[in-house]
Amino acid sequence: MMTKQVTFKVNHYKLYSFVIDLDTQKITDKESYNIKMLEIAFSEIHNLSYVSLEKFLQLRMQSKDPLEKLLAQIQQNGFFAAYQHNLRIDVQDVLYEQIDKSVISVTIPDGETCIAKSAFMDCKNLESVIIPDSVTEIGRTAFSGCGKLVSVTIPDGVTKIGNAAFMYCTSLANITIPDSVTNIEQLAFCGTAWYNNQSDGVVYAGKVAYEYKGEMPINASIVLRDGTIAISDEAFAHYDGYENLVSITIPDSVIYIGKRQFENCEEDFKGNITIRCRNNSYAHTYAIAENIKFEIIA
Repeated sequence: MMTKQVTFKVNHYKLYSFVIDLDTQKITDKESYNIKMLEIAFSEIHNLSYVSLEKFLQLRMQSKDPLEKLLAQIQQNGFFAAYQHNLRIDVQDVLYEQIDKSVISVTIPDGETCIAKSAFMDCKNLESVIIPDSVTEIGRTAFSGCGKLVSVTIPDGVTKIGNAAFMYCTSLANITIPDSVTNIEQLAFCGTAWYNNQSDGVVYAGKVAYEYKGEMPINASIVLRDGTIAISDEAFAHYDGYENLVSITIPDSVIYIGKRQFENCEEDFKGNITIRCRNNSYAHTYAIAENIKFEIIA
């Protein structure tokens, strides 16, 4: 299946994305992130909405022009909208879905850049997977429920591991994560043997502070280890005793802090926490932006 994932962005914010099968012209896996902003961005492109844009693409695909050429024509035709609103269109090769759920081993073709969401979800007999260096993103639930998968090596170049990407891979005990990974979304390794074997406290996945495991002690102060480059989404939001955290020391090696760090479904507890960090570090900027108390350290 020859598929492409198309993402429309304005100022790097995702507005809309879909996956298109180049053989059948079928559009699937549609996600709308900001309908209002999307309508503004396309308001001058021949009055196209995101729905009619799909129809436009499907009609033009019959000409067998490359998808990239068609998207370039959209930007050219919508010159004012594209430049006024900084419209950007990204196209990625996508390994979209493994139809045969009985597969035992998989070698993902070199050249693929994204393993789309749920691509191998519930392939219950899958024991091994080889991921090429060309892959930069593993989508959410991509391998979720692959109960016989025992090990995986994530290649250099992967920067993002999506929500629940390996969730409930109950036999997955060995995971190799390169330094290139800076964004690990919540529940990525939930229910894996690897996670279950980790000690209580801050669990690290490569150089990413992935999650706090176990019950947080009263008046807890966490010091992230030197060399940590990122903090996963909700790393400190869903644990027993979350309200007991009073401070966290974040080294200046951290270049990314994920979403919803100090809140959960019940309450926002950012007001209880002090971030200890160096002046002008990423953590310092984050604390100011999130209105969290901070202390500058040497």
